[in-house]
Order: sequence, then structure tokens, then C-alpha cells
Amino acid sequence: VEDDDALRSRLGIAMQKRGFEVTSGSSVAEGLRAIHIEAPNYAIIDLRLQDGSGLDLVEALEQLRPDTRAIILTGYGNIPTAVAAARLGAIDYIAKPATADEIVDTLMAPKGTRPPAPDAPI
Repeated sequence: VEDDDALRSRLGIAMQKRGFEVTSGSSVAEGLRAIHIEAPNYAIIDLRLQDGSGLDLVEALEQLRPDTRAIILTGYGNIPTAVAAARLGAIDYIAKPATADEIVDTLMAPKGTRPPAPDAPI
């Protein structure tokens, strides 16, 4: 769920190319409708949406399907919000800009781990 149309479109295409079935939305309301129809295995959710907080979607996913691997994607990162996202069930919090590969690596990382940054020494 991302309210930037161009980013949502590019990310959707990139995720489809990586084998994911994509359902997208631009608002909390659209996201809630989609997850009530069929809660996803994975979710990429923008923190700040025009009609509210992406954290509301993380919370709804945690109630409907606790095994969903959700990440918050945002340009407005801060520690208190990252902590809130984790408490609500998000597996990670990624600052924009992020590549599709970074997002996939985070979604697929074993629970409780975070993949190294692309430029981090191994």
C-alpha cells in the first residue's frame, strides 16, 4: 500500500517479476478492503498515507493473519515509529529509497534477522 502512484506501479511490477502475486492500494481504506478479502503472505506498507497511518494496516494484518510478513516503507523514519511498527507486528522498517531487491531480501529473511545493507561489508 503506497500513495505515490509511480512508486506503487514500479514496485508492483518489480515484485511481479520476482514471482510475487501483487495486489496494491493507495490508502488505508483500500488496504483494509484488500486484506479483508484475502490477507496476504507479504505486505509492503507506506507509513504515511493520505487517509492515515500504515501502522493501522500492520495492526489489522496482525489480527487477521499473524504470519503475514509486513514491512513499513517510509521516507520519514524515526526510532519511535520503528518500535511501534515492530510492536504491531511489522518484521522491519525500511527507509526510502529502497530497491526491490532490498525489500525482497527483508521480506524473505528469517524471522528476527535483518539482511545486511547492500554496501555493508560481509
